[in-house]
Amino acid sequence: MNSRKIVEALTSNAACTFDVNLTTGMVDQAIIGSDGRNLSQAGGFKPPFSFNELVNSLFVLHQMRLRKEK
Repeated sequence: MNSRKIVEALTSNAACTFDVNLTTGMVDQAIIGSDGRNLSQAGGFKPPFSFNELVNSLFVLHQMRLRKEK
């Protein structure tokens, strides 16, 4: 099986996909959702931005959502 088919299989139902430069830890392009929405802009990020920043922000949002559910 070629690598392109593997990537398509893994991402076919994804809300979004993006590339991270593993050397710098940076996301160099906007994250566009499967619905065409610019998710990085909606989150207040302008490329290039740190992958760690992105994950930390998502973690904070998740924690806030959990507190609301209690």
